Amino acid sequence: MEAVFARSEHGGHKVLQVSQGFEVFWPQGVKTYPSARRTIMALVNRDPVPDPSGYDPGLTFDRYFRKGRFCRWEYPAEDTIRLFGVDSRLVVGTPTTSVQDVPLVVHVPIGIPDHRWVEVRKIFYAGFARTALNKGYDPEDVLQELHKALLVRNQGKCPWNPAKSTFAYYVHMVCRGTMSNYHRRYSRLSRHEQFGVRNVEGESVDVSMSDLAVVQPQQLEAELRDVRGNLLNLVLVRGLQAKQNLENLEKSFHLLSEGCSQKEISVRLGVSPNRVSEAVRLIRSVAQGWRDGG
Repeated sequence: MEAVFARSEHGGHKVLQVSQGFEVFWPQGVKTYPSARRTIMALVNRDPVPDPSGYDPGLTFDRYFRKGRFCRWEYPAEDTIRLFGVDSRLVVGTPTTSVQDVPLVVHVPIGIPDHRWVEVRKIFYAGFARTALNKGYDPEDVLQELHKALLVRNQGKCPWNPAKSTFAYYVHMVCRGTMSNYHRRYSRLSRHEQFGVRNVEGESVDVSMSDLAVVQPQQLEAELRDVRGNLLNLVLVRGLQAKQNLENLEKSFHLLSEGCSQKEISVRLGVSPNRVSEAVRLIRSVAQGWRDGG
């Protein structure tokens, strides 16, 4: 009977299948288990007599020992002697050389095939969906970013190559990169965005709980007009002290509040840019002091 060995993280013990079940060659001695499930539980828990309530990985015999379709390695059918032996049929110039004797080179297709995209979704939800939820992201949005990244790689320089890595490892690698890029992008936005408004006590609250939800637009417009009127009075007082043209100063104030540039104000009022610059500088100085409570 062929002997197999436990995984290195579980001790690498020799396992032999017998008629009564499975024999595990522990350092303390050989112990027989009636089923593959009990054998794997003992190996995973690193205990010859595992607790019935111990960890059960739920793996089959072939999956744990990587047999059959779970085998990671493909061993050549030729032995070493035949592999490096000289075949006279392949020697150039011999009469026996023919096209049929030349071995064919099979090109393995690269990239993720269409029928394996369902596996991509399963791998993502098994390993990364909880991380996305903990960070406050919608897993479906992150999954779409993962699909886009894999499609770009399919057409780019690093598509999945079965000869270099397994499918699950490749998808995990791209998932980690996609999650990192997604978090970097939206954490940058969250640092510069503010959700909600501040109340009169300076605390950040939701818009539905603030005064904006109950104050009518007409009331806000009236308060804005009062604020602009008070500011304009301060500007005119300061302009009177600075001996500036009050009419141009008032018009400059209104045009500046509408978003006009100094050049546009100069054209509309028909005054020199220097006069407009003096007026704007005075308006901004008064507004700065008024905002700071001076």
